[in-house]
Order: sequence, then structure tokens, then C-alpha cells
Amino acid sequence: MSETTSEKKDILVNNFWKFNLNSQIMAFNETGKRKIDNNIAALYKKFTFKLERFKDPNTYEESLKITSYKQKDKDENADKDADEDAKEENGFIVTNLLTLENDIKQFKRFGVMLENTYYRDLSKAIELVYLNIKLSDIDAGQKERMEQLIDAVKDYVKGNSALISQDYCDIPVMDFNEIAMDCGYAGYEMRSLREALNTKDYIYVVSGRYAVIARINNKPIRVIRFHREKINVPLPEEKENVKKGKGATNEN
Repeated sequence: MSETTSEKKDILVNNFWKFNLNSQIMAFNETGKRKIDNNIAALYKKFTFKLERFKDPNTYEESLKITSYKQKDKDENADKDADEDAKEENGFIVTNLLTLENDIKQFKRFGVMLENTYYRDLSKAIELVYLNIKLSDIDAGQKERMEQLIDAVKDYVKGNSALISQDYCDIPVMDFNEIAMDCGYAGYEMRSLREALNTKDYIYVVSGRYAVIARINNKPIRVIRFHREKINVPLPEEKENVKKGKGATNEN
């Protein structure tokens, strides 16, 4: 009987790496023919890499998220029967096939100290199995991240009369993107994030365009425009005075 895709498990990519079709994880290949020092092999076995592909529904460009996992340090007081191969998340990068070979070394920021030869072979291994990596759905509207983003937006505009009007809160697009990145969103999620914000009626959209032109400090700037009351941002004090007819009239 022929082997079906669901029955397959590991793809032995090269002498150093193997890819598990079910878990979508790339791991060190202990059965490789190249001889390697036992201590180095033990070090490399500590790390595995989960692969996820994402496709932008508008540009069709693909991004690759690679999450590293590190073997948990042994706890002397832990149960002897505990899983010795248990892993914990250890940072991720977002890259694409054009920049993968250079970007893969960013894992050194998380203490993944592979030699350059193994990083190079890892990037080549990923290229070889790329079409076996499942396309994942983009979930930019996930509740916890969305709430974190809205809180960050509120902090950004808080008390700034140049950004807050009676109806809206304006954030320059570049600053909005940085806020989103800080909240865990990746570049491939930005379009879907704006769509999710629009669906939830957080932002003002004109003719399908998520960015509008606003004048901030007398300069025209592309902004993401949030509905002020929807995100519960109070008017700055001077604008409260304008609302009540008590003061300044030079609103932006």
C-alpha cells in the first residue's frame, strides 16, 4: 500500500536537519552521516524550529515565521519520569525566501549558538521543504493582542490635542506600524490587522482605504484614524473647553 501524506512523518533533508510533516518542526538529524563531536551534537539537539507560512491575501507575498524552541533545563527536584525532551519557546523571526539565509542568524539574539555551517544548512533545509510547510491563517483580530494594541494606541494619543479631535484619534501610519510590531504583530499581518480594526468599527475608512490624510501641526500626514469614543479616549482639557464654549478655537 502506498504511503499517504498523513502517514509520512519525517523528511530527512540533509545530513544535519530533518523535518516533521505533522508537527512542522525542523530538528537536528542525529542519524546524519557527517561525523560531529558528541558535545556539539548534544548542544544542537537542544534546539528545534517550528515553521509557519503566511500569504498576504492582497499582494500574494509570502512570509515565513520561524519559532525556536529550547530544551528545558533539568530541575533537580522534578519527577524523574518527566519528559527529558520537553521544550519551551525561545523567540521567533519573520523572514522570507529572499532573505532567509542572512535572517536565520538572528536566532543568535536568543542564545541559539549554532556554527555558521549549521545555520547555512538549516536555511537550505528550510528551502528544500518549503512547499511542505502548511499555509497558516492570519488571525490579526485575536482578542488578547487586539486589546493590547488598543491600550497602546490610547497611551500614544493620551492628552495630545494635536492627535485628538471631537470624533477621532489620529496616529501617523509609521508610528501605528511600530506600535503594532511592539504588540506582537508582524509585517505580513498589517493589512489584515487594519481590516480587523475596521470590522470591529475601531477605525475610520474611506472608499476602502485604511489610511487617510490629516493635518498634524499644520503638516499633511497619512494616519490611521480611530473613532475616539470607541476606544474610550477623553478629550484633552483645552478641547473640553472648546466643547463647552469656554476657550481656544484652534483645533486641528
